[in-house]
Amino acid sequence: MYQLITKDKFIDIFMSKGYEYSYATSGAIYDYIMADEGDGIGDEFDPIALRGEWSEYDNIDDFNKQNCTECESLEDVEDAYQVMAVVQPKPSYKLNGDRIQLTHHSKFAVRRDV
Repeated sequence: MYQLITKDKFIDIFMSKGYEYSYATSGAIYDYIMADEGDGIGDEFDPIALRGEWSEYDNIDDFNKQNCTECESLEDVEDAYQVMAVVQPKPSYKLNGDRIQLTHHSKFAVRRDV
């Protein structure tokens, strides 16, 4: 039996309890898989394997803490892993002089099985 996994369904699965990836990272992983696999017809969808393959981090400090490493930059992480930068649509604001500046929080995803 086959089931079509749309981008929305994929994101719902990856944002569900136990996975808890961000919306933007879930979508970026889906886009990567579809670009890498072509049309995706006949491919098996194994969310457990994908969860073990990809990890999401808020920043370098988060990566170092979770992996017991001492990377100083994203380039250090890229030397050992495939890294995908993800810009979150979650806005934040900071005061810049007399103007409020809108910024976006960025995360990154690391693929372990390359």
